[in-house]
Amino acid sequence: MLKKIALVFSLILILMNSLFCQNYYEQGLQKYYQAENSEAIELFSKSIENNNQVALSFMMRGATKTYLKQYAQAVDDISQSLKLDSSNYKAYFYFGRVYFLQGFYASALKYFDKAISINTKDPDVYNNRAICKIMSEDYAGAIKDEDIAISMDTSKNETFFIQRGFAKFKLNMLEEAIKDFDFSLKIVATQKAYANKGLALAQTGRHSEAIECYTKSLSIFSDDPTVLYFRGISYKKIKKNEAACIDFTKSKSLGDLLSENEIKEMCQK
Repeated sequence: MLKKIALVFSLILILMNSLFCQNYYEQGLQKYYQAENSEAIELFSKSIENNNQVALSFMMRGATKTYLKQYAQAVDDISQSLKLDSSNYKAYFYFGRVYFLQGFYASALKYFDKAISINTKDPDVYNNRAICKIMSEDYAGAIKDEDIAISMDTSKNETFFIQRGFAKFKLNMLEEAIKDFDFSLKIVATQKAYANKGLALAQTGRHSEAIECYTKSLSIFSDDPTVLYFRGISYKKIKKNEAACIDFTKSKSLGDLLSENEIKEMCQK
């Protein structure tokens, strides 16, 4: 009888220990998504030490270190994750993120391609590859990737439309770009979408509408020197020079160098 009780007690302890170790990984994920990076790294390390979810813990610890710009350590962790499980597409995705954030876009694309070759159903990977293509000036390729991401994204992520709209803007597909920015704004009104829509409207000569968008963008973040500069340009185009000079002056004070030329040309007379 005592042996049976001891055996049951031992099994309970093993189960509790397993659940507790599992909890390190789950808690680490929570901290990661809350951007509490130091705490996340500590929890993933504990998960590894307790031999629980080891491959995933290495991967997520590496992903977390990426956001702390500890790139060499991130590569070590994600490499270790792939040694334990080479079939995990997310590890290749996070490798792509490591290289993307350092500006090594060709290397990043290779890892995003590998991730997609394993799993073709993750819209976030397509979106990241699209952003990488935008940085590489492959705007047509970026549009194709965002088309795929949008087609499979049931949650309607507004950033997918912003990125596709920006790629269309760069290809001078201005009306299509404006439609994408509008769709994004219907989901969430963001500073970036208003600013990009303003740029597209200004490019079509609709400067009064562009000013409205820039103003909405600045109502979300008032100290964006680039948006202030471009609103100043639109004011200048419709002959509202005083308003333009106010924007150029503030933009210059925030570090925008282009505004300095505009001030010399039209504001210091």
